[in-house]
Amino acid sequence: MLACNSIAKSTIMTPEDFDYIEQTLSLQLPESFKKFIAPLPNDFTDTFLAYGEGYGIPTNPELFVIEQLSNFRNSFDPEKFYDGQRELVSHRFILIGADGCGNYYCVRGDSPDTEQVWFWDHEGSGFQILETDTLESFLSKCTSMKTENPFMQWQPQGKVITRADHPLRSVLNPITPDEWLNYVDSKANLELDEYQEATHPFTKEKIRAYIHQGRAKLIDHTPDAYFRFFAGRIHFVSDVQPDSLAERVIREIATDFSARIY
Repeated sequence: MLACNSIAKSTIMTPEDFDYIEQTLSLQLPESFKKFIAPLPNDFTDTFLAYGEGYGIPTNPELFVIEQLSNFRNSFDPEKFYDGQRELVSHRFILIGADGCGNYYCVRGDSPDTEQVWFWDHEGSGFQILETDTLESFLSKCTSMKTENPFMQWQPQGKVITRADHPLRSVLNPITPDEWLNYVDSKANLELDEYQEATHPFTKEKIRAYIHQGRAKLIDHTPDAYFRFFAGRIHFVSDVQPDSLAERVIREIATDFSARIY
């Protein structure tokens, strides 16, 4: 059974919740943000929406931390967000909203007095200051929303290898990218396979794109089968038959990483 509780819940956010967020993420929450989120429930099913769009940002402190570690604070694929803007990593951006089109709203985590809201454009513009809103006015347009408990709702596809007591918590107790890459390099039955080839629709040129960070191919497996690395955990999404090569390798990986299988 998947574990789904850790931090004690109360009716609203507490000083201990804020301490947990700031200490775990090594940042300072802006005062305007703390004022906004303080009266909100901290249950696993509570979120807030920016402009009523995109997806909800959880107000439960543990889920909030997981959300941040899976996005701008993502140490597993930092170039995804900071490509060409590495100098902004020190801002320790905090995700506070999404527009439903792959773009995000965020605020600096290195300046408790900040009133700037930043916008991250997934089409290449990267981080830009949002000129239309201060942080206070931005938050005044956010709405709260109930959702399903993600720990109870989460269903694995295939097999998942993690050190955590629930796959969603993998970022809190991760298998690191270096650990995984070094492990793949040391195994004769695994081969790193992070690129995908495609044909340009207009020039017909062959394009080789890096889109599968940490993906490893299982050698001598038919059909082709892959381990995918994501947010501190390892996924094997193909069918696994009892006592098959795939099952034996999955168990070996879990043992070598002192991890468990879901």
